[in-house]
Amino acid sequence: MSRTRIKICGVTRPEDARLCCDLGVDAVGVIMVGGSKRRVSMETALQIRAVVNGLTDLVLLVADPDPGWLAECVDELQPDLIQFHGQESAQDCDRANRPYIKALSWQAFDSVKATAFRRARGFVVDSHAPGELGGTGEVFDWTHYPSDSKRPVLLAGGLRPENVAQAVQQVRPYGVDVASGVETQPGIKSHQAIIKFVEEVQRADTGSD
Repeated sequence: MSRTRIKICGVTRPEDARLCCDLGVDAVGVIMVGGSKRRVSMETALQIRAVVNGLTDLVLLVADPDPGWLAECVDELQPDLIQFHGQESAQDCDRANRPYIKALSWQAFDSVKATAFRRARGFVVDSHAPGELGGTGEVFDWTHYPSDSKRPVLLAGGLRPENVAQAVQQVRPYGVDVASGVETQPGIKSHQAIIKFVEEVQRADTGSD
């Protein structure tokens, strides 16, 4: 049975990133989007970059960024992946000339939309309305998960330790993506919740009770 990948997004503290790495989380996301409750400065992002190691990827989340600004950020931070979370076209994403994933609302994800992003490594499907950021804590109807996608798709939107095992068992996604579901407040992760989230994904993967 394949293993469900885990991405913890909206990390704002190095100690939270370090825990994720220790637990074998696949990716840690830092948000550099104006207006986001989880936005971090470059200084903080670099501190997080310094502790993300091993087989954990650092994902830089942006939304409709200025190309020049993005190039500078990428050059300084050296993320493993960029996550485009705005209204970017495939050409906008490709212009960054870096490995990337594209976030789409479940309403917007269809074969035509996904096919447009030919160079995307994968996708994040969330409950947010088109053009808005995720992290709202809202769950969408999991039957809309694009299980027939030819490329990896992370399931996001309202996941938390209490429901992620059910999501994994029902959907069998390539991976899961969580932000608000493991927080005590926006950007402040609960270590207990992160540990429980990872344990629940692993439990669902193995089929243990």
